[in-house]
Amino acid sequence: MALLLHDGALVPVTTLAGAGLSRVTYGLRPAQQGTVRGALLVGSIVTLLAAPLVRAKQVLQPGGPGTGVNNTILQDDCAGSLGLIWLLLAATALVAVAAVELYARRSRVRNTRP
Repeated sequence: MALLLHDGALVPVTTLAGAGLSRVTYGLRPAQQGTVRGALLVGSIVTLLAAPLVRAKQVLQPGGPGTGVNNTILQDDCAGSLGLIWLLLAATALVAVAAVELYARRSRVRNTRP
C-alpha cells in the first residue's frame, strides 16, 4: 500500500510541482531558487503535520453547554497558526531572495572597479 501511494501519488505530484517551480523561479540565481524551494518544503511539511489538527478542530467543535464535548482539547486556532507560519515563511524567503540579489549586485560592482 505504501509503495502504491508513493509511486502512484507522491512521485507524480512532486515531479509536477518541481517542474512548475522551475518555471516560476526561472530568472533567479541558484541560491535564490534553493531558498524558495526550501521555504516551500518546510511549509509543506508543517502543513502535513498540522492538517490532522485542523481537521480535528473542525470535527470537535463544541456545540454549546451540555454537548459532552471536551472544551479543553484543541483550544488553539490551528488553521490561523498554520496561515501565520506560511506568511512568516513567505516573508523570510522574500527577504532572503532580496538579500542574495543585493549581495550579488554589490559584488559585481566591486569586481568591475579598477
